[in-house]
Amino acid sequence: MIVWLLLLFAAANIFSSIHAESVTDEQAQEYLKKYGYLNGVFSNKFVVGGNGKNSSVLRKAIQRFQTMAGLQVTGQLDDETLTKMQQPRCGFPDVLMMSSSAVKWSKNNLTYAVTQYTDDVSADVVNQVLKDSFDIWAAVSPLTFERVTSNPDITIGFHSASHGDGVPFDGEGGVLAHALLPYANSVPYLHYDDAELWTYKNISKILHENYIDMLYVTVHEIGHVLGLEHTNAANSIMNPYYRSSIDSNGNYVIPELGTDDIQKIQQLYGNGDPNSTENPKDDSSCVDLIPLCNLMTTQCSLVVTMQIYCKRTCNFCG
Repeated sequence: MIVWLLLLFAAANIFSSIHAESVTDEQAQEYLKKYGYLNGVFSNKFVVGGNGKNSSVLRKAIQRFQTMAGLQVTGQLDDETLTKMQQPRCGFPDVLMMSSSAVKWSKNNLTYAVTQYTDDVSADVVNQVLKDSFDIWAAVSPLTFERVTSNPDITIGFHSASHGDGVPFDGEGGVLAHALLPYANSVPYLHYDDAELWTYKNISKILHENYIDMLYVTVHEIGHVLGLEHTNAANSIMNPYYRSSIDSNGNYVIPELGTDDIQKIQQLYGNGDPNSTENPKDDSSCVDLIPLCNLMTTQCSLVVTMQIYCKRTCNFCG
């Protein structure tokens, strides 16, 4: 239970990266543990090319990571894999080892409040970014969002280092923000690391001064606050890997939800049309417990295992 609680409070530490010129085998193993590919029970002394139990476990973990990251699946810590591990990404685990059956709100009208602003941009800019980000999700769901000054459903703030949630920030670089999913008895939040340099739609600062665009980070984080996990869909806003807000022509690009994002938010809450037959039954127990089920449909015949982990994908819902 302690492990699961730690995962809850560590959930969605976004865009962490390994600060090194290269990744050692030991760092790679810690990375795989952090993001759920290794459960931490086995020894750290894996041998990538070995034949023992630990080595087999590591190869399978690497293969799962490579599948999630869209890499060639080799089961080896090759250059492509190690390079991917250095890419800025969301700190939320890719493979959750807990039930996500309650990871949705029981109501559609949600409120949020900003408890602490940053000096990097004005409060008006922060409020506009949040409104724009929530509007992106509201456009494809029945959810509504209102900024309030007291008793919010979701708290939002800029903080540095240790800030009371058990997940201290690490200063500029690495972790940019974190959020908490709406698990039962939790109070979801979205925290930005105020040690970062934040901006909104400022192309020059993003390209040349290492500023972080708030909008992309915020849309991704709100996805977690609403109950979405990571996906390996390349065009999804919930893909764990950070994408620049500037395109190859130097233009700012407003982040958009991918097809995968829209399908998953509508699986949880419906599509917002009260006359539509696509609104799902309120069956919050009918969910996949891992984000790779869509890659394992050929294994649905393994009823005992897949009924536990991929109930929705394999149509095992009652």
